[in-house]
Amino acid sequence: MKAALSKGQFVVTAEFYPPKEANKNEVEKRALVLKDVVDAVLVRDNPLAQVHTSPIATATLLLNVGLAPIVQISIRDKNRLAIQSDILGASTLGVKAFFCLEDCHQRVGDNPGAKGVFDLDCVQLISIMKKIEHSLVGTRINPFAHPLELHLVNLSKKINAGVDFIQTMPVFDLERFKEFISLIKG
Repeated sequence: MKAALSKGQFVVTAEFYPPKEANKNEVEKRALVLKDVVDAVLVRDNPLAQVHTSPIATATLLLNVGLAPIVQISIRDKNRLAIQSDILGASTLGVKAFFCLEDCHQRVGDNPGAKGVFDLDCVQLISIMKKIEHSLVGTRINPFAHPLELHLVNLSKKINAGVDFIQTMPVFDLERFKEFISLIKG
């Protein structure tokens, strides 16, 4: 993925929700469907504030079937020590790409009494991730968020922190997306 991005090529990714139970066969079965279709797979970290299998364990299984995982790191659930340990552990296992995300508040998930940690913000996390040799770091933006200007300021900070790639939320309104692109280019 890093080579494709450095050449300015279009990269196709898919989101992968780890299972809610320990099920290696399910991960491998779903991974094989994506194997020849995408360039990389974004492995979610407790998406929608719900408990799922570890994204690092899932990413390892994806590596074993020949996929390039992007491990999502949510700043919601862990402090900076745990996050850095996870990044180093994933890197040791062969993960080369990470994705920084705030994600949903824990109150909306299946453990509403869980305490959010938020020891770091995404800009700080991107700076930490960039210190790990050879890591590719991504983040996202919602091109339809309001007020968009505030999100663009935050995106600018992430770019200055060293983010390598940006993914958008799904695009269903092409005209508004073109406006978003012109704002970014401007």
